Amino acid sequence: MATVRILYDLTPQGRKASILNGGNGQTIQIAEVGPDSPEFARAVSLATVDSDGTATITARGIVAYDWSVKYIAWDHIPSIPELLDEVVAALARKAASDAAKLEERRLKTLEVLQARQTRETRIDYELGVQYSVHKPDWPADPDKSVSESEEALAWIAELKIKNEAAQADADTRLAAAQAAAEAKKLAAAQREEARRIELGLRPGDTDYICEDGALIQVPCWESHSRGRNWFASISLNPSKPGGIARDFHAKGDSYYMLPQLAPGQPVEFGADYYSGSGRRSSRRWYGYVVRVDAETEAEPGRLVLHKTATPKAAVNEGQIYAASLVTV
Repeated sequence: MATVRILYDLTPQGRKASILNGGNGQTIQIAEVGPDSPEFARAVSLATVDSDGTATITARGIVAYDWSVKYIAWDHIPSIPELLDEVVAALARKAASDAAKLEERRLKTLEVLQARQTRETRIDYELGVQYSVHKPDWPADPDKSVSESEEALAWIAELKIKNEAAQADADTRLAAAQAAAEAKKLAAAQREEARRIELGLRPGDTDYICEDGALIQVPCWESHSRGRNWFASISLNPSKPGGIARDFHAKGDSYYMLPQLAPGQPVEFGADYYSGSGRRSSRRWYGYVVRVDAETEAEPGRLVLHKTATPKAAVNEGQIYAASLVTV
């Protein structure tokens, strides 16, 4: 025959009362309501019935499935009517609490709508162009009856129009900034092309400025304290490491003192970084000398180099270039 189990808690004083009444003195107690009890129908209406027909009322401490429903712990062995009355009272307290929370949500949502409070979000474009998107500053859990009302929807539509206008303005400013950047880039490229033509630089040629007999620009350099850098004239020699013989040039105040270099002379710039564990990261630049422009009062000195892929190419292409300069 089905019964309804009521789980409830006893305080330390209640546990003593349980022992004195022949009970087990445990904190969690179970009272059963049978069909012959006048409270049976009320107990069934308050119970949770599992699929196997087990009917249970959890009235102990805090209900596991709803932490907002609080019950008392008993100093005495309560009667069935007392337990059921407490369950009803707790559910009433929860209903009142839920209603108060719903009203608070409604008032907070209504406050945003009435004050037209908005939340601003910054949208960043490249080139520093920004615009703001404004959204209703609804509470985290807004009352939909307010946030989806006709008045709220009309306000949201107004915000959408303003946001679209702001985005269109930002798009226009972005396009203008991009066009200006492209124009600046093109002008710089044109100036560089004109400069290269004036200096007679071929594709693959690069010029490096010299002052007071020293290079102040180089193709590669490692600035770390564990770095190692050099500039050398090179030649092919199978007996040397890597098959390259190097004639290292002295360092100056900026980078390297500019030695006497003839057109076609193959050169190497090296820049190595050594990690704390001693691992090396290497950079190499190979090429040959095109010409050396002497420094004047009007113009700085200039070392013009032609880059090659390998040291062997620097030697071979340098020889071909030097031979091309010989007049018969």
